[in-house]
Amino acid sequence: MTFIKRSALTFILLSLFGIAHAGVVEFNATTFSTNEITTPATITLKRTGDTTAAASVLVSVTGGTALVTSDYTFTPATVSWAAGDAANKTVSVVIVDDRVVEGTETVTLGLSAVTGDTIGADSTATLSILDYEQGTLQFSSATLSVAENAGTASIS
Repeated sequence: MTFIKRSALTFILLSLFGIAHAGVVEFNATTFSTNEITTPATITLKRTGDTTAAASVLVSVTGGTALVTSDYTFTPATVSWAAGDAANKTVSVVIVDDRVVEGTETVTLGLSAVTGDTIGADSTATLSILDYEQGTLQFSSATLSVAENAGTASIS
């Protein structure tokens, strides 16, 4: 069984009906990673295929485990290419160091509202935010003592 990526299928259908093929816009990777103290995180989009027409696509947050404003900030952004432009474009996700010891959190980004092109197979990307905080273990006192025959020592 052969699977065809959505962008290839779109090209075939457009060609069959005599419609000029548009280019393809998509994320240049489906996963991105940053740590909590590196801001902003840069997400890259690419444009391939026929780039003779201008194109644009909306990038927005579609999910994830990170919380907006306490872990990151992002405003939906329209990314645009002029006619003939095939250069990679970027959007930025501002990372917020919340100073809470926690695990890796994610932000899922999606593409929509494309004009002039089609959206490729890599239409969603996940940004992993790696926690930076390190827990600290310390005793309430620098020295503790207990009699040898006391049985159990309580340390706090």
